[in-house]
Amino acid sequence: MFEMKQEKKTHFQLKIVLALVIAFSIVFAVVATAAESKHTVDIREGDNVISVETDLTDAYEILGSQQIILGENDELDLSGFEPASGGEIVISRECSITIVDHDQVIESVATGSVYEALEQNGVTYSRSDVVDQYISKSVSDGMVIKIANGVDLRVVENGVTKIYGVPSLSTVNQALKYAGIELGADDVVTPDIKTPVKRNMTVKITRIDYRQTTETLPLEYTPVRKNVTTIPVGETKVETNGKDGVREVTYINKYMDGIFVGKSVKAEKVVEPAVNEVILVGVKQEATTSAAKAVQATTKATTKASTTKAATTKPATTKPATTKASTTKAAVAANAGSSVRTISNFTLPSKYTLNSSKVPTSYSKKLTGSATAYYGGTSTSTGKKPQPGYIAVDPRIIPYGTEMWIVSNDGKYVYGYAIAADTGGFIYSGTTLCDLYFNTYNECINFGRRDVTIYIL
Repeated sequence: MFEMKQEKKTHFQLKIVLALVIAFSIVFAVVATAAESKHTVDIREGDNVISVETDLTDAYEILGSQQIILGENDELDLSGFEPASGGEIVISRECSITIVDHDQVIESVATGSVYEALEQNGVTYSRSDVVDQYISKSVSDGMVIKIANGVDLRVVENGVTKIYGVPSLSTVNQALKYAGIELGADDVVTPDIKTPVKRNMTVKITRIDYRQTTETLPLEYTPVRKNVTTIPVGETKVETNGKDGVREVTYINKYMDGIFVGKSVKAEKVVEPAVNEVILVGVKQEATTSAAKAVQATTKATTKASTTKAATTKPATTKPATTKASTTKAAVAANAGSSVRTISNFTLPSKYTLNSSKVPTSYSKKLTGSATAYYGGTSTSTGKKPQPGYIAVDPRIIPYGTEMWIVSNDGKYVYGYAIAADTGGFIYSGTTLCDLYFNTYNECINFGRRDVTIYIL
């Protein structure tokens, strides 16, 4: 009896579990079906778009759910809408607009785009006419659409000529903007962008582009000859083998309409220093011996003269020596321009003179700033062969061909007479006044970077 009651109780519990499983399955199926029925609808009104996730299938009900009310003459475009899967609903509001067709003024209502508004009002225009609104733009309440006479503008770009109708009373710059042509900061426009447009004018656009590249180049070693007396006269011996180093040069390459036209050095660094070749050269020891004998003979003669009791000998020797020193010093002061030792290969022209401080006695302007040493290369920006005296500048500040006198502010270097002939890579950073050319890497290392004063002659 007890076993029968226990069996009935177990069957009852199984029925409850089964009922719960069925109930959950039904709820899950309903929720899944509801989730599957939701779709996204984009409601577009002019330039504004609202995205709605909904399970509604009627376009008007969807608009109502978003509290969007249609006017009596508003239009609804449902060509991109699918009730079951969503899509796009486009609303075209009826707007009050004004069309100024040359001298004729039309007050009207319209929907859709500017093009459709003109079409709805029977307004046509020729290719040379200019509409001051983009024809694809949606009309808005109070919009004024003006149609005026234009001119044909020929625009040549990358060898292709296109004709645009542009406003007659505009500059080249305004006309290009109207035609939707964007100009880069370095692009060249001919004629100038401020020029008023004329009928059938041709405008040429040259696109300017700068690209940076880096090259690894050899750093040539310098042969150094060293005179020694340890090897026979006329013979040579290599003490240290020369080895080229490695340098890394960064260039700014200029392109016009995609065609490479030139480059300038932006930066240069030594990756591996060069090892100079040292060559020992044998010289005559006899020459040294002869010189020593001459010195000894002179010493003996001087000693003998000093022991002579003639009263006139000593004063006569002393006075000429003093006079000679005085004359030499005067000569240096009077001809300071030619006696100053400089790094530049060029001699200061005779029309310029220096004072005792190694500064030009007259100059047009004085500039002070940082200078960097550099060397190497086969040609300057002006086509001249690089050498000490031809320096790199920012030609916007110091034009090519400018004559200068340059000294370091610490007094250790007189670079001397120089001419602006190259463009420095520093023009993109603005941190340097000029680059001074030297013959060798070691000279550059010794000078490094230091402040200088430039006297513009």
